[in-house]
Amino acid sequence: ICGDCNDPPRGAVWNLLAERGYHDAADLAGQSDSVTTIGDKRVDYIFISDRIAHKFDAYGVVPAYRVATDIPGLEYLSDHLPVWIRIRD
Repeated sequence: ICGDCNDPPRGAVWNLLAERGYHDAADLAGQSDSVTTIGDKRVDYIFISDRIAHKFDAYGVVPAYRVATDIPGLEYLSDHLPVWIRIRD
């Protein structure tokens, strides 16, 4: 499950998913303090189930410079940074 939850770590959405057995990929990677917005907040997550947690290999956040744009009046493509994970076969 991934998306822009607009909720801080350990907030209502995070707790709801954790209570249902999902794992925060950033936590699993030791990056729970990662920032996922241009505004220095973490509100975007990837949650994984127990079924694939043993295959989890890596987590990351695309740096802001990768979403910068030269479109007039727009500094970045989004105010959120893309998050990604890698799952082993």
